[in-house]
Amino acid sequence: SLHGNQSNSRKIHLNYSSNVENEDLVSRSYCYPNPIKYNSLAKIRVETNDADNIVINIYDSAGSFVKKYSKSISSEGFQISEWDFDASKLESGVYFAKVEVKSANKALSDNSNKIIKIAVIK
Repeated sequence: SLHGNQSNSRKIHLNYSSNVENEDLVSRSYCYPNPIKYNSLAKIRVETNDADNIVINIYDSAGSFVKKYSKSISSEGFQISEWDFDASKLESGVYFAKVEVKSANKALSDNSNKIIKIAVIK
């Protein structure tokens, strides 16, 4: 297929950097696309500043554990971390991703927690 694959989807890789002078450990955390619809595949993105370790636990609306992602970061400064979130085996509903970020930099807060709300529609 011209300019894409057979499903007419395209992927672009950009050299992206933040111009926000943010002292927070987590500048942004989100899931896209949200809501997750037909293809059941999404990305969870966490943008951090001087983070050392990222742990994401996903729960359903009843509080039952669904999936865990984690990553150790060895370089300092602004980082973008992404995970593929496969929702193909999940029921329709609302899910919550608890993002826990820890820092080795003592000038920043030791840790930061964020919640991402994710909707799955089938």
